[in-house]
Amino acid sequence: MTWPEPLTTAIEAFSERRFRATVLAADGRAVASVDSVVNSARIGAFGSMTTHGEGGSPRQRQRALVLLVRASLAHAAALGVRHVETRAPARMAAFAARMTGFHGERRPDGTIRFSGDLAAIRTHALDTTDANGDLLP
Repeated sequence: MTWPEPLTTAIEAFSERRFRATVLAADGRAVASVDSVVNSARIGAFGSMTTHGEGGSPRQRQRALVLLVRASLAHAAALGVRHVETRAPARMAAFAARMTGFHGERRPDGTIRFSGDLAAIRTHALDTTDANGDLLP
């Protein structure tokens, strides 16, 4: 079962330091989301991405995750965030590397830490994906 197209994004700001990016199917149903926080030093932390419920082809699920990253980085930039980081489980490390442009640092807990300048990461993400969430060659 696929989700009705197009997939779109929405940002819900809970405060100036906490927000949620959500991907919506054409029928308005939330299909993926991620919560992010910003600390007083203007460092943004990207949380765990979640897909909701059943459905969505593998390609749609990947596109939803790309759209979450793009929307979160755009909102963080608008908030004045200069540095971002996330920790990805090993199974998501290749995706995180593709989106950030670097390999990350393995942590003792088995996660991979991706951290860097928001402008550089956002530029890389925009250069390697399109507005529909597709990965570019």
